[in-house]
Amino acid sequence: MHACSDCAVRWRVENHYNNGVTLIHMDDATSREHPLQKGGHGHGVMFLGTEGWVHVDREKLDAQPASLLGLKIGPNEVHLFNSGNHGGNFVDAVKGRNRPAAPIDVAVRTDTLCNLQFIAARLRRKLRWDPEKEQFLNDPEASALLDRPMRAPWKL
Repeated sequence: MHACSDCAVRWRVENHYNNGVTLIHMDDATSREHPLQKGGHGHGVMFLGTEGWVHVDREKLDAQPASLLGLKIGPNEVHLFNSGNHGGNFVDAVKGRNRPAAPIDVAVRTDTLCNLQFIAARLRRKLRWDPEKEQFLNDPEASALLDRPMRAPWKL
């Protein structure tokens, strides 16, 4: 955390899932220091596998080995939504012309993950999360940070 605010300016948070997947979320400067980045990429998402990596951001797609970029996704494999214009996609979705690149269920899970990472970074310790109950396991201090009182006159 920065001395003048409660906003993290440098971070590296690991998320470990029961299926064996590890998601590592870090700021751009920290990601450029990662051994696989070699001073490149920064912003975006990097998928690490047993045979190489793929990095994607809003402008480009990169991979090592480069031959990964030529692989075709099979009909029964996961196909991700391709949006070349997030703003236009959102407006079209509001008008009912197509589905959004980020549907509400994906947006909620993404926002939840970001909030959980912020809480872990703020407390500077490992936390365990129950996604079904949407609560921390055996950590009242972390759980207290999941919500805060609303300012008057707002209420639920």
